[in-house]
Amino acid sequence: MMTNDGDSAAGWIMEVEKLRCLVVLDDGEAGKLTPRPGPAYFRAFIVQDRETAKVVMKFRYHYKNPDEKSWYRVEQKKNEEPAEAIEQFKAGMKFVLDEAAQMLGDPLSDEAIQFFEPPDDNGNPMHTVMWLDEKDLIDIKIEEVAAEPTESTDHK
Repeated sequence: MMTNDGDSAAGWIMEVEKLRCLVVLDDGEAGKLTPRPGPAYFRAFIVQDRETAKVVMKFRYHYKNPDEKSWYRVEQKKNEEPAEAIEQFKAGMKFVLDEAAQMLGDPLSDEAIQFFEPPDDNGNPMHTVMWLDEKDLIDIKIEEVAAEPTESTDHK
């Protein structure tokens, strides 16, 4: 089943899900699918629920307007094994992207769609974050949080 969940389908919730595969469309090829691709135009996250082992694929298209993103969620078939679901999602997404570019008259190169499968995180999602950073697949931003003002006890 595929749904358009807006931002509720977004990415990977690392405390709840294990990232099994990150699907990336090369940004240099995104213009073959749309005249207005944004940075990191297409990404898909194939994730597995840490408790139920259920596999879902969440993917999005990001256009030039920073507020214009389309998130979708596809669930595995009921009696499908997780490993089979992961392979089906990968093959299905490659097919859809390849066919779309072909229909638009500018086929994707063989290297346009890449699949990154992180090693098992053994229950610690930070292992996956570090792996993604090492592969230069994510940008880690550290933001300082301003301290909340406290009441002054100085009464003059």
